[in-house]
Amino acid sequence: MKIKFFKSHELEKPFRLSVHRSGKLGFTSEAAKALELTQEKSISIGQNEEDESDARLYMVVHETVEDGAFKVAKAGAYFYLPIKLLLDNLQIPYETESIAFKMEKVNDGGAIYYRLTRLENEKRGSNVNEEEPQEEPEEEETEDDI
Repeated sequence: MKIKFFKSHELEKPFRLSVHRSGKLGFTSEAAKALELTQEKSISIGQNEEDESDARLYMVVHETVEDGAFKVAKAGAYFYLPIKLLLDNLQIPYETESIAFKMEKVNDGGAIYYRLTRLENEKRGSNVNEEEPQEEPEEEETEDDI
């Protein structure tokens, strides 16, 4: 038997992208570096039209600003996409829920794109923890108990 060992530094890891309350899709610095994002690029986002049960989004990065694509924007050191209108059209409740996606690179016969899988989330601005059970008051001892 011949074993091929994986090299940890060569494994591609998925990145987490977060949607802000303002409707911006934010990229971590690691994701922006992996995508080689600049303000001169744009990104197309779409869905799998052959499979309506596929709830994931798909993303392609363009080297220039393409017609119909979302222009990459930057605030400070962070990159984002202004996708508020898309989120509204897809009825994604970004204003009331914490929305995040796992972004994975896909190489489909030489065509590179990214699969965005929505991560489970919590409601924004509310206490999501269940109410802790109240302790029952201790009964007072009576003379009969002593």
